[in-house]
Amino acid sequence: MKIGWPLIVRPLHDALVEDGLDNATRELDGDVVTKRRHSTRVRALRRGISLLTRAPSPTPPAQRVAGDAAAAVLLGIGVLHAAWGAGLTTWPGTDARTLAEKVVGDSTFPSAAACYVVAGLLSAAAGLVAVRSRTTDQKKFAVSHAGTMIVSSVLTLRGGLGLVVSSLGVSNETASFRRSNLLFYSPLCLAIGALVRWSARDSERDSVRA
Repeated sequence: MKIGWPLIVRPLHDALVEDGLDNATRELDGDVVTKRRHSTRVRALRRGISLLTRAPSPTPPAQRVAGDAAAAVLLGIGVLHAAWGAGLTTWPGTDARTLAEKVVGDSTFPSAAACYVVAGLLSAAAGLVAVRSRTTDQKKFAVSHAGTMIVSSVLTLRGGLGLVVSSLGVSNETASFRRSNLLFYSPLCLAIGALVRWSARDSERDSVRA
């Protein structure tokens, strides 16, 4: 509690007391009380708790299909990374060097272990997105929903930064990678990120209200 009290418990406790007093003033005296805007830490903590304590809610069919499509693409990209790590393919390049130039932006391709790590992360992301719309277990739903939001945020950040960096040419990436990043990689990340977020839109809105 020496760590948890000042970082987590005290700000949430104080915010709860302040909200309670504001509500009491509003209900008992009839005064107009301006809604209090809490600190960024309190809002982030409440947001995190709401994500981790939400009960499963029905996912509309269209959004489930969108989530499944995004999960399938993530899994497919993960399988491709595993194939690169195992040396089964050099697509979209013709050899290891051209593959590195097109995919990494350098002349050296990452190690097999790095490829497997990325493949594992992508597969886990696909699993979280797929599970979120199907599970009826509260704990699994809470974890998968929070994970889905993280996946969406990471993909959106990757896509946005990729477009900015490649457009401005501020890195030493190869010309083939810059072209592919602007035309395919970054737009794909943005599209998948938006699809994942939309697939969890209703549950996210309910969490915010809670």
